[in-house]
Parts: sequence; C-alpha cells; structure tokens
Amino acid sequence: ATRSSSATLDALAQLAEDEAREGLEYVLGQDSRPGQRIEAAQKLGDSQRRRSRPTLAKALNDDHVGVRKAALKALEQIDAETPLHALQLALGSRHSDIRLDAVQRLTALRQASPLVPRLLNERLNDCGRQRPRSRARWLAGPGP
Repeated sequence: ATRSSSATLDALAQLAEDEAREGLEYVLGQDSRPGQRIEAAQKLGDSQRRRSRPTLAKALNDDHVGVRKAALKALEQIDAETPLHALQLALGSRHSDIRLDAVQRLTALRQASPLVPRLLNERLNDCGRQRPRSRARWLAGPGP
C-alpha cells in the first residue's frame, strides 16, 4: 500500500502547479498516515511550491514529529533566500521541539542578521507578558 501511495504522490508532484499543489496540500493536511504527510511535505519543498507556505506552516503543528520536521525543511527549501522566514514560523509552533530547533538555528544565525536577536526577544517577551515563567515553558513545552 505504501508503494502505491508513494507512486500517487509522485504523480501528483508532476501535475500542473495548482493541481499538484492542491493535491499534495490535501495529503499533508488530511491523510491519516504520517508517512504520506511527510512525503507530501517533502515533495512540496522539493518542487518549491511557494503557494504552499500556509499549509506547511500549519503542518508545523502536526501531532507527528516527522511531519513537523518535514514541513520545516520544506519551508526552508522554499524560502532558501530568506531563511529567517521559515524559522520565524517555527517559533509559533505549539510544539516545543520545533520551537527549540528554531531557537537553536536562529542563535547560529545571529551574526548573519541583526534581525535574529529582535525575533527571539519579541517572541520571548510575548511569552513573558502572558504568564510568569512562561518563557521557560514556551521553550520546554509541557511537563511529563
């Protein structure tokens, strides 16, 4: 079943822009199988489907860690010329693994762009205004 599903995704990726994008976005947002959602995100990134940014950003909140990582990678591929955009979206994820990954990557880019410290400070300040000690919770995620 996985082989035929992969073949279907390959066929979708070859269609004209809007048809392919819509089909792959549907799989990314609706398919119950994480492997298919991951593959759809990969194909959107590989084919540079810029119109898929909102769907990929939404996938940063997927319940499956592999889907979240594939969505972030796809956003980074699409926005290769502006790497801060994908990481800024990742800072808004409801999952701490993606947020922490974004913070680590942004920290590594801090010398390359004066926007990085401001992005991090704004997000941490937003968390601090909401509740005391929420900055640490925002980075660490929910407890055990």
